[in-house]
Amino acid sequence: MMKKLLTGSVALVLAVALAGCGANIEDTGNEPDDAGSGLTHIAVGDIKIASQTDAYAAQKLGFFEDHGLDVEFTYAANGQDILTAISSGSLNLGLAIPGTAMTANASGFDFVGVVQDQIAHEEGPDSGGLIVRTDSGISSLADLEGRSLAVNATGANQVYVSIVKTLEDAGVDVSKVQFQEIPFPQMPSVLEQGQVDAVAVVDPFTTMMLSDSAYTDLAWYYVEALPGMPLSTYWGTREWVESHPDEVSAFNAAMTEAVEYLRANPDEARDLIAEFTGLDRALLDNMPDIQWSTEVSVETWEKLIDIYVQAGLLPEAVEVTDLLTAAALD
Repeated sequence: MMKKLLTGSVALVLAVALAGCGANIEDTGNEPDDAGSGLTHIAVGDIKIASQTDAYAAQKLGFFEDHGLDVEFTYAANGQDILTAISSGSLNLGLAIPGTAMTANASGFDFVGVVQDQIAHEEGPDSGGLIVRTDSGISSLADLEGRSLAVNATGANQVYVSIVKTLEDAGVDVSKVQFQEIPFPQMPSVLEQGQVDAVAVVDPFTTMMLSDSAYTDLAWYYVEALPGMPLSTYWGTREWVESHPDEVSAFNAAMTEAVEYLRANPDEARDLIAEFTGLDRALLDNMPDIQWSTEVSVETWEKLIDIYVQAGLLPEAVEVTDLLTAAALD
């Protein structure tokens, strides 16, 4: 059984952050379309990372417009900032990894998912990699006891939760692992310099590091924790979602079309990723395909919820039908 990872004080910090007036978000500067266009304007928060190229494609390829939407994107550093902006009314919808929204709801908020768009692979390679130096002497997860491991955040963070479950399932005494909070972009350098013994990264850092023989992977932590784990979903407040069914349905339909298009055209998908993120196109040829999917596995979501309950991050299990809209589940 997973040890409880979230104390009352951490839950309070999350609630206070989400209740705050401001969030660290960057306005794209896109002006809403003219009222005479016939399009309905909505404001959506996102993160400029490879996996969210589907939303970029929906915009660029006209899927949003085809469904009557003028979508104005605002970019943030993380899902918590986006949920903050949604709760304040600055945004209508926005991206967050499920664990962030679920724990926010447990603290008194009421976010509901309108479309899932990415899941983990069923087996590695995957975006989430636990990586060590090849010359570190670490050859198994058990070797991490007494060692330091960098994660981007602890507490309710889904990377951290997945890492802890992966380690515990392998029989590792997690209390003997020294976790350090380090942003993803800094992880390659701190591992190279020996400041930590292992890092839990996501793509593009996973692919970048493993292209160098100086590094090797110990585990694909999302896959090990829960194959097919839901990784990104767009959320709104229940009040806004229930009062804007047409906009929600249109957003879901456009995102679904974008996901289907990218999966059917992998080379063009990589071109769009490079265009959206600025990543080197050659690097993308070595990156595992992003597992875009709007098809919800209720069973997998239930397992993710159970992981959070077992970790003490949720007081009790919630129904997937309460967490996601009917359109998201369809």
